[in-house]
Amino acid sequence: MKKRPRIIQKTKSLLQKEISSICPFCDNEDVDHFHFHHIDENPENNDMLNLLMLCPICHSKITKGDITREDVERKKRDISTNQKDVLLFFQEIAPLVFDLIIFGEQEKDRSINPWVSRLESRYSEISNELRRLAIKDVSIQKGWTVLLDELAKSIDNFVNREVCLYRGLTEDIKDAVEKAKHLKVSIIDPFFASQRAPLTLKKDFAMQLRMLKSLNDRAEMMLNEGKIEELQGKVSEIGHDLLILSMYNTEDFPKAIKGKLYSISREIHLMETKRNNHSFDRQESFRNRLNELSGQLNALAVELPNVTYAAN
Repeated sequence: MKKRPRIIQKTKSLLQKEISSICPFCDNEDVDHFHFHHIDENPENNDMLNLLMLCPICHSKITKGDITREDVERKKRDISTNQKDVLLFFQEIAPLVFDLIIFGEQEKDRSINPWVSRLESRYSEISNELRRLAIKDVSIQKGWTVLLDELAKSIDNFVNREVCLYRGLTEDIKDAVEKAKHLKVSIIDPFFASQRAPLTLKKDFAMQLRMLKSLNDRAEMMLNEGKIEELQGKVSEIGHDLLILSMYNTEDFPKAIKGKLYSISREIHLMETKRNNHSFDRQESFRNRLNELSGQLNALAVELPNVTYAAN
């Protein structure tokens, strides 16, 4: 008799997370005694999409015909749809929270215009988006509405004060940043750390490296053409995207590498704030530093496994 293939432990863990350790039909929480039901009734098909965890009582109801295959398929679809909604929710909220942390900690470096005005504009956007997400079904179901509203209010506390951004990192900004960090650690980080489908962070990292290398190769030409502001802006955008990548809590980036990536990316991001002095020495200094930072990122890529497509 052919031996039935075992369901691997990783799949079991993911199936348990899928139903939040509660039977999807009766809300039974005795997960230690749950059954792994094969939806297509083929015990050799251990694909995630073909499996659903059920309590013993509901599993026996399937055998008796009280719960039909159509019922099980519908329940699995509902769970999958909800998971997609949750994923989309986190894909929206993560960059907002990360931006609040990033810009909040850079406030002293951006305490003059045009950076002050741009900060105020970005903070307002984040506040509005948080309120929009606060009333989404996922937020209501998870009980996060008040948490997001309070974070939005904390942002409003300093955005609505005309002079606050000229006085260094105020208590209001610190409060909002701390709340954002708490939300990141308590809600966002655990979610992305538990994802079955890995994020494409390494691929995105390699793409940013190639983009920075392209800019670095064209830097001298752009500086000779007097396009230092354009160059600074493009370099800063890459630095910002790299900062966002460094803040995701996944196995893609070991903790030690994330720290280095954050530090290098922060300096790249802030290169747009340097005084626009068109003297040769200033441009040469900018050019040399850009080249150094680009080299540091490529050296960092060597430490990451499977980033063989990074720019050289």
